[in-house]
Amino acid sequence: RSQFESAASRERLGQISGELQKAVRWSDIGLDLTCALPGRGGSRQCRHVSEDAGFDSSELITLRSLYFSPIARLLFDLDSDVIGFTGRKADVDTLAEALDRDGAREMFEALEEDGVAKLIDAGLSPSILSEALEALGESATADRLAAVRTPLPLLEDWLRSNTKLQVAIAAYFGGHAVLHGYKVVHLPAKLTPKAFISAHWHHDRAGRW
Repeated sequence: RSQFESAASRERLGQISGELQKAVRWSDIGLDLTCALPGRGGSRQCRHVSEDAGFDSSELITLRSLYFSPIARLLFDLDSDVIGFTGRKADVDTLAEALDRDGAREMFEALEEDGVAKLIDAGLSPSILSEALEALGESATADRLAAVRTPLPLLEDWLRSNTKLQVAIAAYFGGHAVLHGYKVVHLPAKLTPKAFISAHWHHDRAGRW
């Protein structure tokens, strides 16, 4: 039975349009289907794909069966809400309305593309920044990577009161998010992926195939 299914799946993939072929990309850590999901075409990270491009459920399952390792298949299933294959994130129109209503679309798209969003004008007061720098101590000016976990009351209050941030993060995770903690990280002026290897899967690419 599996041999027939495999042959049928390969034939189906052979018929995929050129537009969808552009949507499937190989990254440093594997197959990236971000732009192949329905509703992702034309977004900031998927400008090279038309707005109406996207795999249907059966095609995504076919790709999962043909190309993913057993561990990747497990992560695919566990993270289906985060990927946007199921759950609130799969309802593209409702998600877009929520993001636009709270002005969180740009932050959300940055998270989708990079797994990290740069907050340039996010309302962080000088006192919040000072609190974070004090927590780092001398490491705040060192020419090396440094990180510290410590209670930061001012930062925590800001995180809990920032609606735009909450909406963007909840959307990124598939509709739900809970603040479990935070970390202050100092990145030196010169930093390469070789020196910071976990950048390939953290912030927050853990589990994102």
